[in-house]
Amino acid sequence: MSGRVLITGCNGFLGAHLMEGARARGIDAIGLHRGARSEGPGERVSIDLLDDARSTRLAEVLSSVDSVIHAAAAVRLFGRRGSVVAENTTSTARLLEVAAASGAPKVVFLSSASVLFRPQDQILMGEDTHLPRRFLSDYSASKARCEELIGGYPGPAVILRPQGVLGPGDRVILPPLLEAARAGRMVWVGAPGVAQADLLSVDNLVEWTLRASQERGSEGLLHLSDGTPRGVEELVRTVLARLGFEPVERRIPRPLALAFASAIELPLRLVAPRREPPLTRFAVETFARTRTLDITRVRNRLGEPLVSFDEGLERMVAFHASAGRSHQYE
Repeated sequence: MSGRVLITGCNGFLGAHLMEGARARGIDAIGLHRGARSEGPGERVSIDLLDDARSTRLAEVLSSVDSVIHAAAAVRLFGRRGSVVAENTTSTARLLEVAAASGAPKVVFLSSASVLFRPQDQILMGEDTHLPRRFLSDYSASKARCEELIGGYPGPAVILRPQGVLGPGDRVILPPLLEAARAGRMVWVGAPGVAQADLLSVDNLVEWTLRASQERGSEGLLHLSDGTPRGVEELVRTVLARLGFEPVERRIPRPLALAFASAIELPLRLVAPRREPPLTRFAVETFARTRTLDITRVRNRLGEPLVSFDEGLERMVAFHASAGRSHQYE
């Protein structure tokens, strides 16, 4: 691999792993972040993609790289409607605008498999699967709109749709489950043993993303998962048991869970939009449905997954078991 790469969102979960992965592979990487300070491997620069006044500095950075991995995003699954869509689409549009005027380096955009999610089971979704008319969350809607923007970029571009990324420093999937278990709020939704999903180890995401940024022939849309469907409830039970939690047996039907989530979401959006409710419709539809991806295309273009699902799961569990919240990925 060769070629200098800019990684946006280098302080986030995915960005931090990508920066570390680039260093391990000898790739010259620049990390872009919006905060005042950033610690970790590689060169780093502070630029807010929502700030038009910094476009000159952004143009200088983009002119010095061969590719851009756009991992920066507001990852909020609940809040005031439209805020996540506006923030993510504005920052992506700004990045693409400046990149197009700065030599049009290759862009690798980290989207999300959730752009495909419907309130039904979905098995082996391929890259030709049509997007729904209504998205299950504003976050999903924002990623879909960003994909449209990428489609109009004049330079080479890759859109990656990862499914449920797991690994040290994850803030979206496992932490809310652990918090619910600690608070005694854990409850299973729907019939036991029905829902399945093929998640993605962050190690495999890093490998495929860096390959996409460096290798020719990777352009287009690619679905990413470890390719190993597992029972969602069985997987969560295993992780909770490994971390010392008592078994949870409370269960509610999916229709009742959806009704409860709908009843509490609207008032919270109005009076406390930053406070995520104990149960959301997105969570119900995510954990009570079967969803798997067809990863034939990424295997053909970028090779097999780097690690097995079990290896990735073991690393994540070990991280949380050792009270890893002081880790750099936080």
